[in-house]
Amino acid sequence: RTTWLSIFWLLPALALAQSDRLETLSIRDGLSQGFVSAHLQDREGFLWIGTKNGLNRYDGRQVRVFGADPSNPYALSNDYILSLHEYGDFILVGTNGGGLNIFHKKTQRFFRLPEQLPGGGKLFSPLVFAAFVDQAGHIWLHLWKENTYLNGPLFRLQTPAGFWERLAEANDPWAGVSISGPSPRPWQMVYPAKARDVIWMSEGDALVRLETASGRTDSFHLQTTVEKMVEDNSGNLWAFCNSQQRKRLLRFEGGAFRE
Repeated sequence: RTTWLSIFWLLPALALAQSDRLETLSIRDGLSQGFVSAHLQDREGFLWIGTKNGLNRYDGRQVRVFGADPSNPYALSNDYILSLHEYGDFILVGTNGGGLNIFHKKTQRFFRLPEQLPGGGKLFSPLVFAAFVDQAGHIWLHLWKENTYLNGPLFRLQTPAGFWERLAEANDPWAGVSISGPSPRPWQMVYPAKARDVIWMSEGDALVRLETASGRTDSFHLQTTVEKMVEDNSGNLWAFCNSQQRKRLLRFEGGAFRE
């Protein structure tokens, strides 16, 4: 059965519809907290739900909660979840204050990005608003500015050959990882394409298309504010724009945005 998930921001419940039956998942059912900040359904069908108080996994019957534990080096580093992204056997978990955690589903371990990498690189903020992986297996992070919650730049963690295998084995996984960036300007929103080859970035009326392999960028000025981006099943990007004059729905086609 296909499970459809609908989230109402700031409401203390999740609405789950299986077939024609609507169910509600709330704190009474074991959800760790009522503020839902991120969610995804993984390839095994589990629902992963990020809150301000831990990461929840729902299997259709019960909820399992993963939380921070200072005494456990393989526990979540911070309970406030900002983003979730699946990559193979891993889930990238962006937190509000604890940086990036990578969860290995098979071993049930969280691997924390250290504040300073073995090679000396360091990120400027532990607020990871978005994290995703490109076609080459490199990790991209959209960070917020610490203590201000303002839009921040985009960084890339360049992973060496064998990184994901070493991570699964907990064998000094961060050795050889380097940081490139930041992007030259802060971004309001970052959206990775499903094919993992393109990243879209927006700020105000500017929308930038970044090819992850070559680093090539193309800029589009839409004369309106982009509020939401989504990709359909055919790989087409849609941008919902809102200005004082009117609302617009634009589709990227033939190298340009069209209504």
